[in-house]
Amino acid sequence: MLCLVFFAFTTILGWDYYSERCLEDLSGGNMKHVKIFRWIYILAVFIGPYMTVSAVWTIADIFNGLMAIPNMIALFALSGVIVKETRAFFQHAKEEALAEHRSFEEVCEENLNEEEAPAN
Repeated sequence: MLCLVFFAFTTILGWDYYSERCLEDLSGGNMKHVKIFRWIYILAVFIGPYMTVSAVWTIADIFNGLMAIPNMIALFALSGVIVKETRAFFQHAKEEALAEHRSFEEVCEENLNEEEAPAN
């Protein structure tokens, strides 16, 4: 039971810290927004135990889903860049494969492994 209490407490702290940093970043460092959010978060922590488990999970699911909105906006905004970079990568791999008389798959795999390797 003690482990469950510690897990719940650290989860509350972790979500609070993560959400405050995200809000700070989204608001351009405006701490007024963060303080307002902090009071709302504290209020939610005290109201939460008096709600049904189903309601708590529903609210948590809604807010987790809402966090996807900024990511979706960024994906749509960057989709042109992603397509351009992907085409450039495969074009470079084809040219390299032709120049070195190797298969296209070998070159792609080698290039991907080089990008994943840690920098020295």
